[in-house]
Amino acid sequence: MSEFSTQGGLDRISCPNCGSSIPISETLSHQLAEKASARFKAESVKQQQVIAQRERELAAREETLAATVSQQVEAAKAALAKEASEKARSAVEVELADLKRQADEKEKLLKSAQAAELELRKQKRLLEDREKALELEVARKLDAERRTIEEATTKRLDEEHRLRDSEKDKKLQDI
Repeated sequence: MSEFSTQGGLDRISCPNCGSSIPISETLSHQLAEKASARFKAESVKQQQVIAQRERELAAREETLAATVSQQVEAAKAALAKEASEKARSAVEVELADLKRQADEKEKLLKSAQAAELELRKQKRLLEDREKALELEVARKLDAERRTIEEATTKRLDEEHRLRDSEKDKKLQDI
């Protein structure tokens, strides 16, 4: 049940709750920023959960490997145990490096969304400043025009008064 209006070239919408007029661009900007922020936060939380789960899995895997290695150390040569441990650490490092890279990518996306939001807010402020400047300029022009009309009216009335006085003086002289 919202109403749309166009004022000064800007599309506006009436708030269904309070009835105040809100620019559609502000509403869309706000909604897009909230959706993007929520999406990036949800993805970040999900990624952190995945990282935590993988770290738990990796910790469990590392514990399993450590148990296996210790059994092999007891049963086999020390060199074979050392080689298995190094391979396990390498796999964990690669996995962690990949997870860190993914987290960095998500962080870049979040920063990009924040930069876009800042730019939208800056543009909104500029539009508001331009609108205020235009309103001020129109008010000044109206005041100047009003003064011009008042001066012209005063001059015309003075001239009419002077003409009536001179006509009256002429009639008196003629009498």
